[in-house]
Amino acid sequence: MGRARILGITSGLVAVWWPFLMPCAAENDPSIAAVGKPATITARTASPDKTAASKRSTRLVVSVSDFQPAADGNAVQVVVRALNERTGAEQEVGRFGVMPYGAAGIAPPQVQRFGLALPEDLSADHSIRVNVYLEPSNGNGKGARLKVDGAEIR
Repeated sequence: MGRARILGITSGLVAVWWPFLMPCAAENDPSIAAVGKPATITARTASPDKTAASKRSTRLVVSVSDFQPAADGNAVQVVVRALNERTGAEQEVGRFGVMPYGAAGIAPPQVQRFGLALPEDLSADHSIRVNVYLEPSNGNGKGARLKVDGAEIR
C-alpha cells in the first residue's frame, strides 16, 4: 500500500469515528462544563495596574463558546463560583444564560464574554480558581455542555 492510500484510509476512519470520540474527550477536559461536572479554570488579573482598577468595581470576565443545549430543550443556567483561598469555600459570583439558545456551536471569533461583579473579598487577589457549572432550570439538563475559553479579573 502506498503512503497516500494509508493516509486516505486513516483520514476516513478519523472522520467516521470522531463524533463518537468527542464526548469521551470532553469528559476529561477541565474547560468543558456539563450538568454535574463543572469546568475549572484559573482567572488572572488582566493588568497589574491596581491604581486604575481600584477606582471602579472589579469584574470577572468569563469567555465561553461551543454551547450545546440540553437534549430535552429545557433551559440551563451558567453558574460561576470562585474558590475563596482564605476560607476554602466556594462563593457564587453570578449567573447568566447563553444566547442564541440552540446548538449554535459558537465559532471562536464569536466567543461570548460575560462580566460579573467580583465580591470585594476576592477582588484583591491576582488569581482565583473558578468553577463554572451548568444548572438546569427545568428537567435534568442531560446533554448540555459549554466550553469555557478563559476568565480574567479586570
